[in-house]
Formats: sequence, structure tokens, C-alpha cells
Amino acid sequence: MKKIISLFLFLLILSCNNIDFIYTNDTNLINPLYNKTKIDVSGVDLVFMRSYIPVVFGNNKNNEFDLLIDIKEEKTKRAVETNQATSNLRYELRFNYTLVSNKKNCLIYNKKNIIKFFNHTKISWIQLWY
Repeated sequence: MKKIISLFLFLLILSCNNIDFIYTNDTNLINPLYNKTKIDVSGVDLVFMRSYIPVVFGNNKNNEFDLLIDIKEEKTKRAVETNQATSNLRYELRFNYTLVSNKKNCLIYNKKNIIKFFNHTKISWIQLWY
């Protein structure tokens, strides 16, 4: 029985020695702008945008495209307490994207006013206890 198991394991290891991974080359099949885009962000300085942009677009190596992102923020107080403290804020972020090809010197994509909303509610520790 040990000989059969040893033979089986030997054949299994021998048959798996030429495993090739699917993504062997460095080309990005999903994002055609990866490592080819210079990105300029203007407007509101959002921390998550600065950390998220290199993940999506990589480092600019070829400078084939320019992506301009303009961010505007608007805050609306939705609930004001008696002491004039705001307990509920509504944020509105407006994103304007412009993509330009440096090789062809033309505008490829221009999208204005992509709007994202979210609310921020402040809760004090006293409210959590009751």
C-alpha cells in the first residue's frame, strides 16, 4: 500500500512541474490607461483620492494621456441643535473628468457633474448610553 501511495505522489508531483500562471506578462488587460496617464487633481484635496489614484492608474511612464479631475464639495447642514452645533451634515461631491490624448492631441472623454452624496451624523457618547 505504501508503494502505491508513494508512486501516486511521485506521479502527481512529476505531472505538476510545468505549471504556468495565466498572467505571466506585465500588460494590464483591464485598464488601458495604466502606466500611461498623467493625472492632475484640482479642487478639494481628498485623502482617499491621493492614495487610490496610483492603484488604478499606476505610475506615469509613457505620458500618452492627460487626465484632469476637478472636485468640488458642498456641505449642507441638515440638523442644527439648540447650541448651534450641527448634528447632521450632507456632503455633495461633484467630479469633472477630462481625458486628453497627447499622441493625437485631441479630447477623448469629457464628463461633467458626476455627483456623489453622503451624510455624516454626529452622535455624542451621552446619546449612546441611553
